[in-house]
Amino acid sequence: MTTPAPRFWQYGWDGGRECLMSFGPESGAPSLLIIPPLLEELNRTRKFLSDIMRLLADDGVASHLADLPGTGESDRGLEETSWEDWRISVAAAARAVAADAVLSVRGGCLL
Repeated sequence: MTTPAPRFWQYGWDGGRECLMSFGPESGAPSLLIIPPLLEELNRTRKFLSDIMRLLADDGVASHLADLPGTGESDRGLEETSWEDWRISVAAAARAVAADAVLSVRGGCLL
């Protein structure tokens, strides 16, 4: 079975729009939101997380890796971003992907 290519899209939150990378079925499957490690740790774990997402897709699970405001591909500066912004954006991302579960990694667990 060939795993489909990732899908890149955006979710909206009170402060704007942020990116999501998704693997797996677009509908009708369990949906897992992944909250990544914060800041530089995300750069070191992005491939690891995408490999896990591909394996989940092979088992029919949709998974979504959310960029948080001020991180990743965000247009918002980190210096403009608060913990509350991150908490609000995590809730918005969970709603956007209709998450059945959330996996938080390292610093992402704080949110």
